[in-house]
Amino acid sequence: MIVSSITSGLGNQLFQYAFGRALSLYHSVPLKTDLYWFQHEQNTSHRKYGLTHFNIQAPEATWQELDTYIFADTKWHRLTRPYYKRIRIEERSNKYDANVWKFPKHTYVLGFWQAWRYFADYHAPIREEFQIITPPSDQAARYLDQMSRGTSVSVHIRRGDYLTNPTFNTLTPEYYQRAISYLQERYESLNWFVFSDDMPWVQENITLPESTTLVKGLSDIDDFRLMNAARHSIIANSTFSWWAAWLKETGDHVIVAPQTPFTHEWLWSGDDLFPPHFVRL
Repeated sequence: MIVSSITSGLGNQLFQYAFGRALSLYHSVPLKTDLYWFQHEQNTSHRKYGLTHFNIQAPEATWQELDTYIFADTKWHRLTRPYYKRIRIEERSNKYDANVWKFPKHTYVLGFWQAWRYFADYHAPIREEFQIITPPSDQAARYLDQMSRGTSVSVHIRRGDYLTNPTFNTLTPEYYQRAISYLQERYESLNWFVFSDDMPWVQENITLPESTTLVKGLSDIDDFRLMNAARHSIIANSTFSWWAAWLKETGDHVIVAPQTPFTHEWLWSGDDLFPPHFVRL
């Protein structure tokens, strides 16, 4: 059995689940989740568990099942077993690590695991589980209808906590202007849908095309649904818009992503985060 610790925001939750599912399929064993973080004081951001909106199949592990792994990470265990042979393993690098395929088939995994190669061979079953099962709100349904009337582009502009987070570059207006121009040079009559946690900044700093709709007042899952439904995407250095783009149906999609999402690429590589079909600008 693989047990995946699920924490943080929705995008991170999807990465953690996808990694656990990939390991479970690789070893042909069941996957279960540990949701303790959401009831614990470590959740200072008050993030909510969001995977109930998706068609996920893995049940939550019981306390009896978790006991096996919680008490395995002793000092003796860490000294006598290599990293990849332990049964309670915490991610040791933000980059893709091929050692994960050496993990035992009964392993508790803790980390973010944000590398597309971890689940590249399991695209179909993961997409099946990541189908949204929560119906759209009435407002979201109206936006979806508006999107269906032309060629739509979602634009995700995240600021908020990124302004004080030393890990992530705060994306500039120039990145978004280049991305908008890139799509305008290739397609005509595009309808733009902007998603942001700082709409006043967007309106003051980015020159948006005339056919732009500022999407406001929706829940996270409806924002995610709409980003996923758009034909093309301009994403932020955010796992939220990453997943909304990666989960698109196959076809004529252009996904534009930032060339340098992180402040220290040697520590956390954009090449590991973004698959080759994402256009890096």
